[in-house]
Amino acid sequence: MFNMTKLREHSNIILWLLLIFFVLSMVAGGLLGGANIVDLFFGGTNPDRYAGWVNNSGVTHQTFQNQYNNQLSLFRQQNVTIDSRTRQTASNNAWNLIVEDEFKNQKIEELTLIAQPNEIYEFLLNSPPRAFQQLFISNGFFIDDENKFVLSDYQEAVKNQELPEELYTTYAYWEAYLKNYLGNIKLLNLYNKASTVSNQEIKFEYLKNNINCNIDYIFINTNDILDSEINITDEEIENIYNENKENEYQKPEIRIVEYVSWEIPNEIKADTLNFTFYVDSLNNEALIFADESDITSFKDAVTKLNYNLDTLEIHEDFNNNSGFPFIMGASRTGVRFAFDNSIGTVSDPIQMDNQIIVMNITGENSSEYKKLSEVSNSIKNNLIREKKKEYAINILNAKLNYGDTNWDIIAEEDTIINVLSEQTGLIGGSFKDIGKSSEMTGALLALEENQTSQIISTYNTVCKIKINSKDKFVQEQYNEAYSNIKNQLTAAKNNSNYRTWLNDIKTNSTVNDYRSKTY
Repeated sequence: MFNMTKLREHSNIILWLLLIFFVLSMVAGGLLGGANIVDLFFGGTNPDRYAGWVNNSGVTHQTFQNQYNNQLSLFRQQNVTIDSRTRQTASNNAWNLIVEDEFKNQKIEELTLIAQPNEIYEFLLNSPPRAFQQLFISNGFFIDDENKFVLSDYQEAVKNQELPEELYTTYAYWEAYLKNYLGNIKLLNLYNKASTVSNQEIKFEYLKNNINCNIDYIFINTNDILDSEINITDEEIENIYNENKENEYQKPEIRIVEYVSWEIPNEIKADTLNFTFYVDSLNNEALIFADESDITSFKDAVTKLNYNLDTLEIHEDFNNNSGFPFIMGASRTGVRFAFDNSIGTVSDPIQMDNQIIVMNITGENSSEYKKLSEVSNSIKNNLIREKKKEYAINILNAKLNYGDTNWDIIAEEDTIINVLSEQTGLIGGSFKDIGKSSEMTGALLALEENQTSQIISTYNTVCKIKINSKDKFVQEQYNEAYSNIKNQLTAAKNNSNYRTWLNDIKTNSTVNDYRSKTY
């Protein structure tokens, strides 16, 4: 057992360790954007210090708040109503931008794409952004009689180093912004010009969209199979539940609250002149109720003042309005009250999107799994869909392998089986009643005339296809289309490369979002 005697014996070692940790923390703080060594060892999991953590960088609350306020400003500029859902969207947008910027900045530094002073100078000289131009217009510099920006006057002043000195602080801001912005542009261009397209891809695209075929097909629509034909055991459902419960069936920690509400009618919400007055009057009523709750109790106040009582289960996560009904909106103020206070605490009035509420925390439940009984129907339905396809395949195999080879006769003998003949369409197109799928396109490409496929699947059918005829491949026509197809495929790849890289690095990096613990 570790006692006080041993503690005194090792006191020098402990003091030295504390000193080392302190020094390392100071060094790391300078080198790692404010992180300290304790954060690095334990993953920066302190929501009091950080809004989140991206790889080895902590996202400070100030960084998050700045970006969040930027997002709200954008919504206001677009005349979007700033309600609880708008605020939540702004929060999510801010977090996603911060995470993406962190990854982009790391890559820009790794590839030495940081914009140099001469690049920034050339950019501002030759193509000053509108917002940069507005800086001069609003201060009366480089404008004509119609108050429009005169590029030549501005460029002459830049070359002669005669820019207004009173705007030097703003120039420094723009220089810092463009250092980041131009680096991002170079990174974007790098990824979006790195695509290659093979001749095989070009030919495949040509064949899909230019070669017609005429086909017969025998098929079963899985929607025509009765659920009663499919046997699902309790053991199968339980096995699926146990396999997936960690990822799909875990319930968050919740706080149980009772609440009383004062509704804000829609006609009042739309009346900007009377809205503030009306909400103030509701707040006064809610405050009277909250005061009565303090004097007596929440339940006594409900009874004495004759209000209706409702119950909510609130969780911290951002999904599903954190437990608030959709019509009420997503109140982070309500969430924080529920999780930052003890059972029995009564809130001040909280404004939701369509009402004012006063809450009373009545209980809590720790994180747990959804009960099997809660999800068994969903699991069973998924299993039924899967087994219907297997069932249909077995029926077709049995009929085709051991019965009459005439598809029309087979369809007449079994009403669940259908046949369509002489259907014409593009190899990559959709066909009547069976639609299309990549498996089907591949089969149509591979089959020659009078050949029949194995059983293949589309979205809601299993089928077997016979090729009656198929257009011949004409080399000259392909040669004519080659360049256009290559350009189209290259452009499509170029447009997706950057986003694909960004999504991939997000998936394979450590990103911890602690917003729900603070906001």
